[in-house]
Amino acid sequence: MIRGVELRDFMSYEEALVPLGRGLNLICGPNGSGKSSILLGISLVLGQAHTERSRRLADLVRRGKPEARVSLIVDNELDGRKLFPHRREDRVSVTRVLRANGSYYYLIEGQPVTKAEVREAFARLGIFPDNMLIIMHQLMVHRFASVPPEEKLRMLEEAVGLHGYRDDVLEALGRLREAGQEEKTLRAVLQSSEQSYEFWRREYDRYRRKVALEGRLRELEAELAWTRVAQGEASVARLRTRLDAAREDLASLESDVADADRRTDAAEKTWTALKAERGHLEADRLEAAKLEASTTAVLSWMEEWERAVGGALPSSLREARQRSVGEIESARKSLEDLEARLAEVERALDAGLPGLIDGRVDSKVLRFRAKIVGEDIHRIEGQLRTDLEELQANTAEAERLGSRLTPRKAGDIHAETATVKAELAPLAHLTEEVERMYGQHLQSFEALRGRAEALAENRKVLEAELAKRADRWREVMEGLLGEVSSDFDHLLREAEGAGRVRLGSPGNIEKSGLEILAGFRGQDAVPLESFTQSGGERSIAMSAFLLALQRRIASPFRAIDEFDVHLDPHNRELVSKMIVASTAGLGETQYIAITPGAVSPPKGVAVIVVQNVAGAAAVGRLT
Repeated sequence: MIRGVELRDFMSYEEALVPLGRGLNLICGPNGSGKSSILLGISLVLGQAHTERSRRLADLVRRGKPEARVSLIVDNELDGRKLFPHRREDRVSVTRVLRANGSYYYLIEGQPVTKAEVREAFARLGIFPDNMLIIMHQLMVHRFASVPPEEKLRMLEEAVGLHGYRDDVLEALGRLREAGQEEKTLRAVLQSSEQSYEFWRREYDRYRRKVALEGRLRELEAELAWTRVAQGEASVARLRTRLDAAREDLASLESDVADADRRTDAAEKTWTALKAERGHLEADRLEAAKLEASTTAVLSWMEEWERAVGGALPSSLREARQRSVGEIESARKSLEDLEARLAEVERALDAGLPGLIDGRVDSKVLRFRAKIVGEDIHRIEGQLRTDLEELQANTAEAERLGSRLTPRKAGDIHAETATVKAELAPLAHLTEEVERMYGQHLQSFEALRGRAEALAENRKVLEAELAKRADRWREVMEGLLGEVSSDFDHLLREAEGAGRVRLGSPGNIEKSGLEILAGFRGQDAVPLESFTQSGGERSIAMSAFLLALQRRIASPFRAIDEFDVHLDPHNRELVSKMIVASTAGLGETQYIAITPGAVSPPKGVAVIVVQNVAGAAAVGRLT
């Protein structure tokens, strides 16, 4: 509670002390005496951001003085709460010094502090000096009517200490919008990232196709290699079969040559023996012929001699002729035998000669064939060695390329290889860099998508939280305004009026406003605005509204300046009674009401009289 206000060289005050008590403090005095200056000074110390009628701070310093001081003597503890926890005193002096050059500073018990510290200290008690519903300066009664409903509601919430409800909702709404904007931005980034991702995904698919085709090409190379191995193995097998057959043929031919040689040798021996025998037979036949001829000649001579002599031969000749005849017969017989044998030999030679010739021919032919077969064997062995070397190399190459495969026809493999190479040609430029870029874009895209999903989920949570907080805010505000509206209408009925207070646009928390409706003398209640009611009606309605709020305002200090402006004596009296009645029983709450009119103060109300004496304001108190 404010115990007093010290004013020094402030506006029309040279030096004054304004004592204040709990409950209602009524400040009265003629116009221009300095009543409103007291409330302005209090507001400035409390941290008010603007001055009455937007006057400069320098204009508030008494003319000719370097500075002005306004000090509030306040209780440092209220309801168990320390106003300035770092001060031990029960009462402290809070001073705002205004310099003629327009600067200012704050003091607490003579020690410098910041304006923010002072404002925060009073704000913890619910004192907001810029709020019209807490401190309503001169002319603000009518200005409040023109304040937008949204601003009215903000003031109401702040005054009753409920601004935290909507602040929470608006904070949630702000976070929802930030999340929505971030989600929108992220979605745009995600869309752009998705385009890049899709490009690299397609490139990566093509790269994977390239890798697959290259793999297939390697498989085809391996298959072709194993096909060459199989062909080589088949060729080697065929060569070995041919070699074995040729070796068998050679062995058979060599055996036939040996047999032919043996037969030829036997035939040549027989033929040679027959030729030798024929020679011997011809020699024997010649000798036998010679013997026959010579014997025949001797015998013929003997016969001629016998005829010549005409007589018998001597016995010796007859014996010789007899022997000759025997020899001739023997020679003829031998000759016949030799002729027969010679004929047999000739026939044998004639018969054996073709066989001998055939044997010799067969032997030569068999040797030629054996030579050809041997050369073929040599050639096959050479080809076999070459094929084995090639097979060994092909097998090593095939094993390097992969496991053994069931071979196909080489033509089929070549056809598929050509197809694979044709498909690979347009993919040749793709490298491992594509996979790296795809990985980076995939990771970025997945991260962004995860973030977008998280934001979407967070947005749902925020929407649910916002709806919950908004429902709670509407519930609290509609309950509060329902009570205020009831009190407001009750107070207006004392002035032959009716009214209600309601929440405008409750479905839109940002555009929600406070609507005050009032009607007098049987007229329907209409919004309280500058042109819908007379000045007196607005004063009555605003006074009734402020009084309806009294039990609900959190601030322990409240004030209203010229509450009775535009009121006739009857209504001024009525409003004054309402103020006195409503401020009774407020406990430690302090209320200042300023009026230029004459008052008949009720018992228990502190009355402060302000007058202008010789150009300076003077303060007096009626108890």
